[in-house]
Amino acid sequence: MAQVDDVGAGAAAQVRETGFGPALRALAVVAAVLVVLGPVVRILVDAVLVDPSLPQAWLAEARRQTDLDGEANLPATFSAALFGLVALGLLALAGLRRAAGQRARPVVVLAVVAAYLGLDEACELHESLALVADHLHATAGLANFAWLVPGVALAAVGGAVVLRSARALPPRLRRRLVVAGAVFLLGAVVLEYASSLFLVDLPGTEELTAAQPVAYVLVNALEEGTEMVGALLALAAVLAELRLRVGGGEVALVAAPALRGGAAVGRTGGSPTDPSPGGTPGASRRPAGGSTVHDQAQSDLRGREGAR
Repeated sequence: MAQVDDVGAGAAAQVRETGFGPALRALAVVAAVLVVLGPVVRILVDAVLVDPSLPQAWLAEARRQTDLDGEANLPATFSAALFGLVALGLLALAGLRRAAGQRARPVVVLAVVAAYLGLDEACELHESLALVADHLHATAGLANFAWLVPGVALAAVGGAVVLRSARALPPRLRRRLVVAGAVFLLGAVVLEYASSLFLVDLPGTEELTAAQPVAYVLVNALEEGTEMVGALLALAAVLAELRLRVGGGEVALVAAPALRGGAAVGRTGGSPTDPSPGGTPGASRRPAGGSTVHDQAQSDLRGREGAR
């Protein structure tokens, strides 16, 4: 029987569950680089735009691609991708909750909200709200930032929907998503308004190409950086509830041990008798809804022993 246990333990050891910490750290590094690079490139390029001896077209394109205040460029695409990842993570979590017999609809609602925020980052849909403000004569003297007036009302409604949906989530995930949402709104509303105080209002498209005060560029970078931090916090909150299971010839996305009431398969430093979150000491390392590789290996070997 000792040989059977050794073989079974070896088979179980081939299955590993890992988190997404390295990927999150890599995304955080990319965000930091974009937040620093954007204002540096914009300030330097604005300072040499008057020199015709320099390759103006190349410099203008470098500024456009790194400008945190722009669209369809590197920062905007990265921010949209972050919210896209949040939406995908929430959909995966909703599927796991449904499979476990839990409510999935609130998580799907949050996924839709995250997807909309990603689309807004890519296309700047919120700026279209300026048309609503103009129609209602409720610009509050904000000129190009008039969208903030209906935007605050829309954010309040969206926040109420998110908070209502978050009530069905596990406490840890709910708290983290609320913090992430608060950080994002700090950038999207409060710091956005602060940046409007430094903007030089220019007609047409001149505002996008003309040099702006350094104060505006820096406050804008702080605003966009805060929004990225909010998106990263939301992504970290969702991915903390998921694990990537590799082994047995397959790769699968599974719920974190705390959600399925058991310990992770093949977790480093663990043992089959480790107490699981929310469980009891001595609980088996058996993921919800199925047997482990260890169980299957032991069953096969015991069958061979009986045949002999």
